[in-house]
Amino acid sequence: MSRGDVGVGPAGSSGSSGSFTATVSAITDAFGDPTRRRVYLLVREQPDPTLGLTAGQVADHIGVHPNVARHHLDKLAAGGYVEVSTARVAGASTAGRPSKRYRPPAA
Repeated sequence: MSRGDVGVGPAGSSGSSGSFTATVSAITDAFGDPTRRRVYLLVREQPDPTLGLTAGQVADHIGVHPNVARHHLDKLAAGGYVEVSTARVAGASTAGRPSKRYRPPAA
């Protein structure tokens, strides 16, 4: 059976072409937007991934409104490409709700 035959997925794994199409669609949805790719790369390459970044920090770094950064971060989190934490950071104010912090998923 050649790669062009139905039933052979990526890297020679067996599966339906529908499954492959769904995978490609999910990846395109997650990374098809250039701003979302920049957001993902920033989160992935941050100096201290255990600390994470807030939507405000991401927005400042890539030059977009915090709501735009939050939208892209939430899309990436929904797809499992980033993790979200609300743990307080040492030295941060204890007033109010802690900020969401986004980091790469654990390996």
